[in-house]
Amino acid sequence: MALLTQEAWLAKQNVRCSTHLPVMRGTSHFQSRSVMRLLVLFLIGVLKMPGHQLGFTVLSQQARSSSFNIHQAHTRKLNDLAARGDVQAALEELRKLLPRASSTLKRLLYNTGIKACANAGDLEKAELVFSEMLEQGIEPNRKGFGKMIEAAASAGNLSAAEDWFRRSAGLCGAEAVHFNLLIGAAAKARNVEAAGTWFQELLRNGVQPDKFTLWSLLEACSSTGDVAKATSFVAKWRSLGLQVTDEHRAALRKVYVKNNDLEAVEEQIRKLEKPGLKDYGMVVDAAARCGNLTAAEFWFQEAEAAGIQPRNAYAILVTLMFAAARAADVARCEHWFQAATEARLQPSGAMYTALVTSAAESLDLVAAEHWLTLCRAQLGPGGSEEATNAALRAAGLRGDLETAEKWAEILLEDGRKLDGYSYRALLTAAARGRNTVAAQRWFRRATREGEVELSTCNAAIQAAARAGDTGLAHEMLQEMRALDVRPDQISYIGLLTSASNARNLAAAEAFLAEAKADGLGKAAIYAPVISCAAKSGNVAIAEKWFLEAEKFGAELDINAFNAMIAAVARVGNLAAAQRWLQRAREAGEEPDLITYTSLISAAAKKRDLKAAQAYMREAIEKGLKPDIVMMNSIISAAAKIGDLKTAEKVFQQALEAGLEPTVVTFSTLITAAVKADDLELAESWLQKCRDFGLPPGAALITPFIAFAARQRDLQLAESWFDRMAEERIQPDMVVYGTLISAAQKAGEGQAADAWLQRALQDGIRLDKNCFGIAVSALANAGALELAMQRLDDMRQLGFSPEARQINAVLKPVSYQTGAFRDGSAQQILERIVAWRVRPDEMSYRYLTRCLGEKAVKQAASEHQLSFKGFETAARHSPKIRQTPDRPKQMQRQKKPTSQGQQRIYLRGRDKPP
Repeated sequence: MALLTQEAWLAKQNVRCSTHLPVMRGTSHFQSRSVMRLLVLFLIGVLKMPGHQLGFTVLSQQARSSSFNIHQAHTRKLNDLAARGDVQAALEELRKLLPRASSTLKRLLYNTGIKACANAGDLEKAELVFSEMLEQGIEPNRKGFGKMIEAAASAGNLSAAEDWFRRSAGLCGAEAVHFNLLIGAAAKARNVEAAGTWFQELLRNGVQPDKFTLWSLLEACSSTGDVAKATSFVAKWRSLGLQVTDEHRAALRKVYVKNNDLEAVEEQIRKLEKPGLKDYGMVVDAAARCGNLTAAEFWFQEAEAAGIQPRNAYAILVTLMFAAARAADVARCEHWFQAATEARLQPSGAMYTALVTSAAESLDLVAAEHWLTLCRAQLGPGGSEEATNAALRAAGLRGDLETAEKWAEILLEDGRKLDGYSYRALLTAAARGRNTVAAQRWFRRATREGEVELSTCNAAIQAAARAGDTGLAHEMLQEMRALDVRPDQISYIGLLTSASNARNLAAAEAFLAEAKADGLGKAAIYAPVISCAAKSGNVAIAEKWFLEAEKFGAELDINAFNAMIAAVARVGNLAAAQRWLQRAREAGEEPDLITYTSLISAAAKKRDLKAAQAYMREAIEKGLKPDIVMMNSIISAAAKIGDLKTAEKVFQQALEAGLEPTVVTFSTLITAAVKADDLELAESWLQKCRDFGLPPGAALITPFIAFAARQRDLQLAESWFDRMAEERIQPDMVVYGTLISAAQKAGEGQAADAWLQRALQDGIRLDKNCFGIAVSALANAGALELAMQRLDDMRQLGFSPEARQINAVLKPVSYQTGAFRDGSAQQILERIVAWRVRPDEMSYRYLTRCLGEKAVKQAASEHQLSFKGFETAARHSPKIRQTPDRPKQMQRQKKPTSQGQQRIYLRGRDKPP
């Protein structure tokens, strides 16, 4: 049977013995065929002999080659689909071919299906195809495993690539191509250490690296901008006697570009005898990444001088536009757009995106909308998705949530899905507007849409951080963990910042402990804790955490010292700030712009204008360029001593230096004018703010409301609130707190409570102080039951009432008589016990006046209450209780009408509860 099979195989190969062997004359046709058969058998026998094994192998290979050609004809379409990475179509074609394929061909078909998945970076489907092949009883070969490694590498899944490499042991052997794939997987995973490890493993196995090995290593370094590792790989390559090619040098330049090392890239370009278009494109890109528009334009001019025409340099022109965008230079971005159109290059989505981005970086929402409208008109919705996202970001940076949501809605109307970039822009808008309700809404939607990644979660945490909402920030962290997103250093800095903004030192310390447990106890983590301690007025705790960071081994750079300088600057301790500056210098750290800004701020709080100006001069002498934040601090120093002329002079200097004033600039100037009772000047600064295109925020209106509160003019304060509503300015906690204070000072307890309720209805998270002022206003107005109800509300919202809030109600209660007094005092005492409030001496006096010393001492003993200054209060208590039955009556204020309350709710709000 074997003999017949081999004859059939020879027949298929068109081997005709008669054409090669002579036929003996005089023999019959039958005899001739018999002779030929004997000769064929003889030939096969000879080929099977050991000495002729090679000849038989050649024939076998020819047979396989012919079979492969037959297979290739059937699988050409599948191969084409696999090469394009069209997984769905490739797998459909695979299903058509499998039923009529032999086992050998099936292996080839499955391998080609895996190849399609590898080219698409679809590891999940590749694993499904591989599993199906095993279920069909087909043993995988070297190529199959190689394609699985490639699929994992293309997906950037380093651990999976390593796992497939180990599973293929004994089949794949040690080949450079597989090690290169593992190094490539490490590159996609941004893991330079793993790339280096696999390079060492390649050398240890005696495998000869090829040119793609070094290229893959440099790509890994490029992903992180690790110049040190890249140069060490090149040095190792040369030590092996291997050649560094032009492709390798180009890859090395990419590492320099990623590291924003413009000088290194420029040096590499200058070494080239004749740089080409790609070389010039790379150096322009490096300059753009560094935000160096001047250098980017210089190298483009060099490219033009080398004979490169703008019409052939589309990518470079787009890069120049983005360089201008990063520099927030709308004019230059528009200039290069004009240059591209003059070179008859068709305006593209990338160009319009650069234009919108330049406007976004300049916070010019009008220009952003103009270019986006033009983009949509010329390219339609399909070509404007990136530009629309850029406009979304512009609105986000401006904190304009309404506009951001408008563009998000337009994207959805276009049939586009909001991506991570869109959601981050929306969350940024919510964060800058301190709108935690909107931040939660958009984060929940991103979660439902599966667009949650680390940066999205961090943006949500940042929204909570800006609002000082520690509870929400921690809730976001818990959701991150539930979504299997691992928090990073930025996540914890956001959490710590939320605690710092809320002046919640206990929460900050708890977050720090959690960060350290996650292995993230670096110097940057400690800075917000130090800042939180400083904001809480506890410099000693701030210093304790600085020393803890040193003990923990964190590398304390100038940023850590800046946190301490800022800590003492916040309390106006200029001498301590100077000591920390000296300590930083002794540690070899040079002060930066932030350092000098904090020192100027400390001088401003000390009302030492001369010292503030001296530090600014020193910063300039050090080669530092003052920014608007520093100039604002100088303006503040002048404003605090009432030197309005100097404040205005510094403002003019800032403008002459090309600095753009901010809302803080005008807020400082307005506050200074209001404190000087110069409302006309204050309003002129408010108008100038509008003239500069800055939307007046709540911080600019609050000084006017505070002025009205000092004048005890509630109607004037409310009129400024109406102006805010007319100008669509979102009020914040400070505005509502100032209005509550204005009502309290005007003796309008009901109005104070109405503003408190209005703030809560508007979703504003009020602090303890706002509740305390409202409670005091109600108690002073005689609304004691309502005042106690607000204490209960305060507690339900998570605030722990303090002695001063309790005393605000106790004081008027102590001047009442009869059962109402005793019953109210008893209710307050029960709340003190239940809430574990630490009462003070005044609490003791008021309680003993109402309930008697014996009852108060008994309650203190039973519930382990500790009165601050208890002994002092006890010594004075007989004097307090000289006439227990007839206490001195307090002159009650005239109960105000409910007009103030009605005024508030007539502004289109619901009726009061």
